[in-house]
Amino acid sequence: MLVVFQRVVRATVLVGRKDTIRTVKTHSGAKKRWILTEDGKSFKRKHAGAQHLNRDTSSSTRARQRQWEEANTIQKRVLKRLLPFK
Repeated sequence: MLVVFQRVVRATVLVGRKDTIRTVKTHSGAKKRWILTEDGKSFKRKHAGAQHLNRDTSSSTRARQRQWEEANTIQKRVLKRLLPFK
C-alpha cells in the first residue's frame, strides 16, 4: 500500500503482528546528494567543496571537483536501502 504524504512516497510494511506497521521512508539527505545513473544500476554524485572559495585551489583540483563520482560496491548496497523507490 503506497501512502502519499507531503510529496513523499512511503510504503507501509506489516511487521510481526497485525497491529505493528513500519513505514519505509526515503532518506532525504541521500535523495538530495545521489542520482541514479542512466543504466539504472549505480548511483553518482558531485564532489563537495566546488561551489565557492576556490581561488587558491589549483586548476587540476577544480577540474577534478567538476567530475562525477560513482558509488562503489558498499555504497551501492547502502544507497539501495536508503533510496528504496529509485
